[in-house]
This record gives sequence, C-alpha cells and structure tokens, in this order.
Amino acid sequence: MSKLNASDKLCFVNFIFKNGCTDSVAVAETSENLWEEFLSKFCKDGKALKNNILTFNGIDGNACVDMSTVAKIEISDKDKGPLILINSQLNDETDKKERIRWKKLI
Repeated sequence: MSKLNASDKLCFVNFIFKNGCTDSVAVAETSENLWEEFLSKFCKDGKALKNNILTFNGIDGNACVDMSTVAKIEISDKDKGPLILINSQLNDETDKKERIRWKKLI
C-alpha cells in the first residue's frame, strides 16, 4: 500500500449485501482504475472466472469480500456505509408509520 497524500482523490467502494446491509471502503484510486482492476479479477479473455473472493487495497489496509454475499457494488465519491437493518420492536413500529428501515452506525 502506497503512502496517502493530501492531494490524492478518494473514492469509495460501496457494497450492498444480500441481507440489506451496506459497507464502504475508501480507496485512493480513480473509479475507472478500480473498475478495470475488478474486471481483471472476475473476467479473463471475455470469460467469467470463478472467483468468489475480491481483495483490494483500501486506504487503511486490505479489503477482502466474499462476493457470494454481495448483491451490488457501487463506486462513487460518497461514503454510503455502513448501514444495518434494524430488527427491534420499537423500530418495527417506526417502520410501519414512517417507513424507516435503516440506521447509520457511528
């Protein structure tokens, strides 16, 4: 992992998991470079590889994600995670009235 400079532009790899939770990893790369890196890990000569684990370098270490648990990947300049699904009786009642299903972790 190279040293992060103040002038580096950050982007975020936002994972939306099949269970509804989300998480983000900050990366000091451009979104174009990241998509190319991800494609190279999952496709070779136009054929899909059977890679279930995605590993890449975030700004504070390596990220390792089991792709069988991921519903969607987004790359953007905004941090969209982590969010978790709340399963409490109080929040279920709030959900029925205001349709609130998510709570941001601090």
